[in-house]
Amino acid sequence: MYLDFRNRLGIGTLFTTVISMFSRERDSLIYQPALPPSYPLAVRNPYLSTWMPSDQVEYLPYAEPQFWTGQSLSWSVMARIDGETYSLMGGKNTNDDILPATVSRAEYTSTHSVFTLSAGAVTLTLDFFSPVSPSNHLRQSLPFSYLTVTASTASANIQIFSSIDDRWVGKQEDTVRNFQKKDSTAIFSLRVNNRIMYEERNDMATWGEAVFASRPSPASKLFFASGKRENVNSQFIKTGKLDGNNPWLPGGIVALSHDLGEVTHSQAVRFAVGYVREEAVNYLGTPYTGYYRANYPETPEAVTYFLDDYQDALQESQKFDLELSSSAKAIAGQKYADIVTLSTPYVRATGDREWAIKYQDIMRPYADYLVDNGVDIAEQLSSNDAAGPLANETNLAIKAAVGIKAFGELTGLTEYSRIGEQRADLFFNQRLGTDEQKTHFVLQYPDKPASWKIPYNLYPDVLFDLDTFPAEVHRMSSAFFKSVRGEYGVPLDSRQDWAKSDWNMWLAATFDLDTRDKFVGDLWAFMTNGKHNWPFSDRYVATSVKGASPGVPILCRARPTPRPPHNFGPQGYPLPNGATGPVPGATPLLPNNGRVIQNGPVRILCIADARADHIIHTGDFGFYDDTSLERIAEKTLKHVAQYSPLLPENVKRAIAQTPPQQSIKQRFPPDQLPLSELSMLLDKRLTLDVPVYTVWGACEDVRVLEKFRSGEYKVNNLHIIDEANSRLLDIGGVKLRLLGLGGAVVMHKLFDNGEGKTTIAGGLGTMWTTLLQMGELIDTANRVYDPSETRIFVTHASPAREGMLNQLSVTLKADFSISAGLHFRYGSSYNEFSVNPSLDHYRGKLAASKASFNDVWETVRGEVEAAIASNEAQKTLLDNALDVVQKMPTIANGGNPFGGPTGPGNAAGQVDESAFKNMWNFNLADAAFGFLVLEIEAGRIATEMRAQGFNFAHRGGKPPVPAVAGQPNAPVPSGTPGVASPATRPAVPQFGQAQPVAGRPAAPQQSQPQPQQGQTKAPAAAPARTSPVPVIPKPATPQPSGTAASQHAPTSPDKATEANGTTQPERPSESPMPRPEKKQSNGLFVSNVDNEQGVRDLFPEEDKAKIVKLEKWGKYNHVVMFSSVEEAKAALDRQPPEHKKPAPPGQPRKPNIKFFEDRGSHRGNAGTWQSSTRGGNTSQRGYQSGGASDSEGGRGRGGFSGRGRGRGDRGRGGRGGRGGFNKGGPTSDSPAPSTSTPSGEKSTVAGDA
Repeated sequence: MYLDFRNRLGIGTLFTTVISMFSRERDSLIYQPALPPSYPLAVRNPYLSTWMPSDQVEYLPYAEPQFWTGQSLSWSVMARIDGETYSLMGGKNTNDDILPATVSRAEYTSTHSVFTLSAGAVTLTLDFFSPVSPSNHLRQSLPFSYLTVTASTASANIQIFSSIDDRWVGKQEDTVRNFQKKDSTAIFSLRVNNRIMYEERNDMATWGEAVFASRPSPASKLFFASGKRENVNSQFIKTGKLDGNNPWLPGGIVALSHDLGEVTHSQAVRFAVGYVREEAVNYLGTPYTGYYRANYPETPEAVTYFLDDYQDALQESQKFDLELSSSAKAIAGQKYADIVTLSTPYVRATGDREWAIKYQDIMRPYADYLVDNGVDIAEQLSSNDAAGPLANETNLAIKAAVGIKAFGELTGLTEYSRIGEQRADLFFNQRLGTDEQKTHFVLQYPDKPASWKIPYNLYPDVLFDLDTFPAEVHRMSSAFFKSVRGEYGVPLDSRQDWAKSDWNMWLAATFDLDTRDKFVGDLWAFMTNGKHNWPFSDRYVATSVKGASPGVPILCRARPTPRPPHNFGPQGYPLPNGATGPVPGATPLLPNNGRVIQNGPVRILCIADARADHIIHTGDFGFYDDTSLERIAEKTLKHVAQYSPLLPENVKRAIAQTPPQQSIKQRFPPDQLPLSELSMLLDKRLTLDVPVYTVWGACEDVRVLEKFRSGEYKVNNLHIIDEANSRLLDIGGVKLRLLGLGGAVVMHKLFDNGEGKTTIAGGLGTMWTTLLQMGELIDTANRVYDPSETRIFVTHASPAREGMLNQLSVTLKADFSISAGLHFRYGSSYNEFSVNPSLDHYRGKLAASKASFNDVWETVRGEVEAAIASNEAQKTLLDNALDVVQKMPTIANGGNPFGGPTGPGNAAGQVDESAFKNMWNFNLADAAFGFLVLEIEAGRIATEMRAQGFNFAHRGGKPPVPAVAGQPNAPVPSGTPGVASPATRPAVPQFGQAQPVAGRPAAPQQSQPQPQQGQTKAPAAAPARTSPVPVIPKPATPQPSGTAASQHAPTSPDKATEANGTTQPERPSESPMPRPEKKQSNGLFVSNVDNEQGVRDLFPEEDKAKIVKLEKWGKYNHVVMFSSVEEAKAALDRQPPEHKKPAPPGQPRKPNIKFFEDRGSHRGNAGTWQSSTRGGNTSQRGYQSGGASDSEGGRGRGGFSGRGRGRGDRGRGGRGGRGGFNKGGPTSDSPAPSTSTPSGEKSTVAGDA
């Protein structure tokens, strides 16, 4: 928006004076490091995205900022100096004289936009600061930005004023103002009255609250007011203060001012502006709030913390800005640094082949797809969908060749590498993808030699140093694209006049230095040409060859393209190879934080074993830091010391003998009371070599756990599972879902959060479970439910002792529970059938737990319900947990222990024995005395429990025989791929647990079943097609080499058999099932229209009146529903022809209308939340275990591999090859044929279910 100063000021002579002053100062205005299209002022998320267009900076005293989509926002800043008022930004007052300050400098970094102005003898700076904090999740999640106003002078009396209005909330017609003070912080909030959840207007959220706040500095007094703009401004202009009156009407402003008094050097005041959405996003019907609300659930608390955090955030931003700018400048010069400074990317690359081997079978179907479809390419869209679909697009063929080579190099499967190089040879050396003279790659082969497209998919080949294509390719491209550059660079292809900044930077990374610098210069020229004022757009007119004005953006405003210009250098932003994982602390939104995929035999050890692939820990891990000792209670300290492996025995004895009246902390210095080695993990003196999944125990520090949850503490390979975070391990043909609950279960503590500031409950060094945690765990389990998974419930407290935990296990549909053992010397495994002589005995245990809970609940019920009355989320969690208790029996005889009576009388209802027999519980010995191993292979979960036990040698009167190191039964190095042997991998440290006794005999090496040797036949070569495109015959699908090869039979040229000689069934993709007939729809799909009114305006009145529903599908798409198919068809027939066909490639998009294809719910098979089906159609009710126990005959899954296939021989019906990871490979013991994953089947990807 361009400013009309005459209308704004209402004074023609003053307008003339201002423009004259600005024109004299324009030449002296300095822009550093360059002049961007727009300056970010407060940019934290799509709904707090405020910018100052660069063409308004010279008029900053009267310029209004804009929302990213272009709407003006009122944000005024004024300074009163010795009684004279100056406008610094956004001045708007027609009743009083306000002098404009003079703008002398504008600069930006990745996190700051700073404007310098002068007013009389005073220099003022406006520092707009939006923190970017990759490592601090709490800071990064706060939806606020800072404005710091600094006044520097020799001597002056100064007051500072700032205000915003209700345009920040999206609707001005009906707004509500609220004001409150938190300590010394004054906080205004503005919101829409009668707001509708998740409603937007012009891309602005209207269901949240705009927040404007400040607090007095050490040298200032703070004043506040709200009301009509003219009245509030006049108060400040006349007196330098605000009167504290807060009348409100829509269109008014909220204002804060600081009186600095006499300033003789430099003083600063600070404001916070933000937009808060308590229910920030809605994901599949479930609302999620911002991460920061875990620590600060109320907005005033969050604002106060944000202002407290300024100095730390400032220091981080200064370091971040310097590192980013320096790195960019070192790579491609100052112009490149200017561009990258606005994008703030973060890139991490590793060279860890073990990771690739783990995921090999997930990635392999994609590589096979590229082998099959990378030459004769069907018509399809590429990443540049605006350019339209193409068949045989050269750039896609390049991507396929590089992808195949990349898979081969990642996994060591050299046959794929060879195929990728053959494809590169075909397209370059054999000229299938170039013109005849080999001057450039063509847009489309084989018959369009004059066309071209930027081959940006060559960049990954350079990035990963694959050498799929020879260096001659890059020399060819460097020479050619110099010749087709327009005024602002090279268009996407020969059909277009517009360029894409991201793809041009990808391509530039493959050029020689001279051509690369020209491409960078082109992008820099577009960014700084002053012809536009949008927040940076990645799509712009690059050349005037088609008649359009070059150097201006089109369509894509403030485009958050996930491929910003950061691609230079041999490895992008290079980091050392061998990094062990992703960015530390990075977690996605969903409660199931991560998914680990691993095939082949796997060892999951509960507590400790150096040969483990994964470790499950049941609590008391040692979550104490150097400050925990001062918080731990004496009683808890005495208990922790008794079992600590870190304390000498003499200290343990002295602590045990300490009288109650003496303080352990006073008797011993802190260095003699180490609680944990966690500090060594935090500073990487110790590392975890395998993933460890743990709950917290009964003796931990709640403050330390909160620091892990906030991201302040991070340990690589350590995963805390709790009520909000689960993990999925896809290993050995079994998908293991880990659900966790930490702390002790104490009835009177279920409603007490202790010292916890979040949902973690604890204090004085102890931890306990709360009822809300149980409710949230149920919510988490419901959201991630997948009937194909095997669920393990990991707890610190034992479900055997706690009836509520036992019932919770049933509710979670757990197949196993694993719990700590109260310092037992022996572990135990059992199901309820094995320890209860009858169902009534089991009912008695549950009934006793229910009665104990009800005693507490009836006492605190009124207080609890009143405390959460206004919090719908907590009410839902409480109801989840109370439902668990209600399903528990009240008396010991009759009825259903899992569902409770379903009718009058205690004997009503049927008993469901499935969970009674099939949910297995493992209670562990201390790590010093034993362990549990879960051996997973081919879908079967085997167990190995070992305990050192008690020494009974004294009963025979003979001394014990000491264990000898190097006994024959010492463990042999594991043959598990990617897992180091004990000789090369140090034992995983166990914190808070005693170390194994030296010389203790290790677990004997278990013999592994050897797969039967069978023969497989490679697929026949594909026949030549009748296409003008030469096609490389598909080679035999490459098989793993090296160690993997020994697990497979040699290839037979004439016959393909499985392990038992059965021929491999035909692939479903080669025998497709007929598709069901599409049902006619009574809806029309409207695209390329961004608002509902615009959609309605497309229809004539007679059709507009028949619209029964209008639903938004994405930003520019809508579905218009009519009462019948006939009405929809008639409405479509009445549309003009240009609305019924898509715009030609390269032309501006216009509205397009067609029949809506109803493909079912966009939620997929998510099912109804908390429904009994959970995404599938089933008539079963109550608890349904994944399979029956062996004692129930042939009904079960049989070693976890016969789920749903076959019913005989303990369910060994096979799973269609999912138990093994080799394509067409033999199984270990299943008599059923094993098949490869069909090519037409959707591949499993690494991610949460």
